[in-house]
Amino acid sequence: MEYQTFIFNSHKIYKTKIFDLDINSIINEYYINEEYYRKIMNADIIMSPNIRKMYLACYQATENIYKKELNKEIISGYQSGWFFKSTPLENTGEFHNHLTLSRNYSEIKSDYVWTFYLIVPNNCTGNQGHLIFKDTNGDEFSIEPEEGFLYVFKSDLLHRGNESLNSTKDRLLAVANIAFNFGKKIVY
Repeated sequence: MEYQTFIFNSHKIYKTKIFDLDINSIINEYYINEEYYRKIMNADIIMSPNIRKMYLACYQATENIYKKELNKEIISGYQSGWFFKSTPLENTGEFHNHLTLSRNYSEIKSDYVWTFYLIVPNNCTGNQGHLIFKDTNGDEFSIEPEEGFLYVFKSDLLHRGNESLNSTKDRLLAVANIAFNFGKKIVY
């Protein structure tokens, strides 16, 4: 699997293309089920076939990146995911991180976050529509996201989506927090 590494001060952000997904079907399944997603706010129980396939593919890509980067065996892992949709006029939120796996599992610490872009804003200038990162000393770094690409980074890295007021398209992405178990294998 090929991926690109962005270096931002002491942080690494990874980008990789996820192949063999029917993006249009995933988007269609999202809109069919949008009323449920707005209520449950996570993807732990989504049963739509193309969405489940996407969550598995993004998890596996994240696992493969970190196995190679950390040179460690990952025994198991858990991810808690959700969708994020915003219109061009909506505020995309403040800088934040993902230190816990989810609201439901706040006692479990998250290791990594992935974001998979299904729809990106258009008609952007400058860093409109970018994925912006900020470190503890206030430095910022931005990436222009691309549809069909996965972006992976450590859960403690502050980030946010930048507004895209000139866009005629919504922003739609799937996101997940991941906790990996690097423990010892038990052999029976």
